[in-house]
Amino acid sequence: MDRFDGQKLAEVQTALGGVHVPRAPLALFHFLWTRRGTVVAWESLIDFMESTYSGWTTLDIRDVQGYLKKVRRAIRDHGWPCKIETFYGIGVKLTATDPKWGAEIP
Repeated sequence: MDRFDGQKLAEVQTALGGVHVPRAPLALFHFLWTRRGTVVAWESLIDFMESTYSGWTTLDIRDVQGYLKKVRRAIRDHGWPCKIETFYGIGVKLTATDPKWGAEIP
């Protein structure tokens, strides 16, 4: 899995109009964005967050749910035309409600 480094952070923030979103929620948003329309398993989300932040070795589903709450807040606060659906016991799915939006997100 690719690490969400400072360069990727800057690219995604620029593509989103220069908004400031903390690194971990933005990394999680980008991970879901690159898999939009697909249900992403909780295990995959945990693995991504642990690989992105290698110092965190005790992440569990509650940690990821906390970051998803921040991602949902960013979507709402910035008016991004997308939504995150939770499939309990399975994972989550990000869907763009405007198919033309986000074409420039790397």
